[in-house]
Amino acid sequence: MSGRRLALLVGVSDYGAGYEPLPGTLADLAQMQAVLKDPHRGSFEVEVLQNPNPQQLREAIEHFFGGRRRDDVLLFYFSGHGALDNSTGSQLYLSTCQTRKDGQRLVESSAVEAAWLHRHLMSSRSDQKVVILDCCFSGAVANLLQKGDDSINLQQLKSKGTVLLASCNAYEVSYQAKEKSSTKQAQSLYTRYLIEGIQTGAARLGKTEWIYAQDLHDYARQRFQTELASAPEPQIIVVEKEGYRIPIARARLKDVAGDYRQLVAQVLKENDGEIDDLDRHYLEVERANLNVPSELAARILKEQQEPYRLRKRERARYYATALKIALKQGYLLTDRARTKLKRIQAALSLRDDEVTIIEQQVMTELSMQVLKPARKAVAHASSAERPSGPVGAPTDLMDLKDLHPGDYVVHQGHGIGRFLRSEYLTEQGRRQECAVLEFADGLLRVTVADLNALQRLTLDGQQNLPLSQIQVLAPPSSLTLDPLQSKKGVDYRPLRDLLQAGNWQAADDETYRVMLKCVGRKEGDWMRVEQLRGFPCTDLRTIDQLWTTYSQGHFGFSVQQSLYLDCGAKLDGDYPGDQIWEQFGDRVGWRVKNRWIYYQDVVFDLAAVRGHLPAKACVLVGVVDWWCWVLFSRMDACHISANGSKS
Repeated sequence: MSGRRLALLVGVSDYGAGYEPLPGTLADLAQMQAVLKDPHRGSFEVEVLQNPNPQQLREAIEHFFGGRRRDDVLLFYFSGHGALDNSTGSQLYLSTCQTRKDGQRLVESSAVEAAWLHRHLMSSRSDQKVVILDCCFSGAVANLLQKGDDSINLQQLKSKGTVLLASCNAYEVSYQAKEKSSTKQAQSLYTRYLIEGIQTGAARLGKTEWIYAQDLHDYARQRFQTELASAPEPQIIVVEKEGYRIPIARARLKDVAGDYRQLVAQVLKENDGEIDDLDRHYLEVERANLNVPSELAARILKEQQEPYRLRKRERARYYATALKIALKQGYLLTDRARTKLKRIQAALSLRDDEVTIIEQQVMTELSMQVLKPARKAVAHASSAERPSGPVGAPTDLMDLKDLHPGDYVVHQGHGIGRFLRSEYLTEQGRRQECAVLEFADGLLRVTVADLNALQRLTLDGQQNLPLSQIQVLAPPSSLTLDPLQSKKGVDYRPLRDLLQAGNWQAADDETYRVMLKCVGRKEGDWMRVEQLRGFPCTDLRTIDQLWTTYSQGHFGFSVQQSLYLDCGAKLDGDYPGDQIWEQFGDRVGWRVKNRWIYYQDVVFDLAAVRGHLPAKACVLVGVVDWWCWVLFSRMDACHISANGSKS
């Protein structure tokens, strides 16, 4: 007699103090229930538990795994907040509707420790058990599955065919999709692609009747990584290899739409999301052979292209950021700047026509940013000083001779300035004529080759306009050390290159990776307080200098430390209190409208507020807040500050 197929689905959307609600969780739960109950797909007997309290969740887990037969298939799904314990920061807790924080510490009794799930999971007689955890830090439960703990003899309790699908690793946040509208709730990306793989049959490997655990995870992971290439990938963990072959859902043996979907996915994978006329011809032939309706085929193609489209949008944003940095540094797309941008273009796999469109958009954006306030200033001066006098619009310059001393100009990167004189300068062995411009805080020289960055303002009469400040900052002059120096033998060239390219999100990831390496931890581990307190000063100084240099003083640990002190905090390594900590969160943009943001909402752009980055660890609010104030204390001990570094 074949066993039963049973599923327990738990979703938590409401929480106590200190945790953001997750309304999208209930949508995840409803869709997962529908696909698992479907007799043509999951064929599970499904029990749903919404917003349980700790006692209800404990009892549900105990009852679900108890009293089962060996041939039963058990599936446990959890969607909601995950949290780590206060003492070691490595033990996972599952949230409930009562989960809350006391100050910045998790009230552990208000959540359910994963060890409780582990105990009943491993004591169950079933040989086929699946656990899906779609929550922050879900990979931390691997410590239990692989090593056990003092209260459980894992060798005695280990049963074949146990598999864990986790939306992220032991130290990362889980990602939700951005809300597409004000009425549509954000849902988990990982759950979305698990459901998609079952509903469409696209997760099936080959012509098998079933979609197995390994196949479903691989499909969701690939779709997840296509959309969020820089995010840590979801994890699959098995106690024994039989876990890979646990049947999750049926895939129709004759599923022409599923077969066509697999063909489309393969074509897109081979061409990084692009299809040309030959690809379209091939897919049309296959569509006709499989007798897939044209409307369905078009829908499948659009669905499969969506993650690539989103990733391409991110690549375009990275290139646009690099271009803005080049313009802000005064490169104005000189040959040298163009060479650097070409290198970034190649790294991002962008075509020339795509880059042309991006550059046109950026130049238009920058021009509007500068010309709009400039025209307002002109209009204000005109109305204030000569109400009846006409004011001419900015005009392009064809020759440096068109400018006369005292003329006002608009620079596309710096705003309103005043022409003083022309002179010659020698740069890289080449003598060039340049315009010397006066701004509110100094002089700027613009070569004839870059004259297209200027427009002349024609004013009527003797009018005085407010001069802008030069929007270019020199790197800190106090950098006397080798900028890549490391006491632990860490190679900082990748971090330097990412920062130089303006790839802030990848640089944020790389920063945490090298910091783990400095204290002897591996990727996926969590840094301990004592390790942070003894962090090597040389490496901390190098990391901070790289961030402050390539962001031109906008980002960096020392910038954050300075803002932290401005809020009234002390560098004693202790929690500064809710008022100061929340004020600091507001200053660096980690709190918006009195709510702490999630890592997926971090702004990886120079348009972010000062001190917003790095954010990899500190922004994981409610779990590792201590990371920041201990780090700032260590910087003080190392004599590192925003005013310069001391040996």
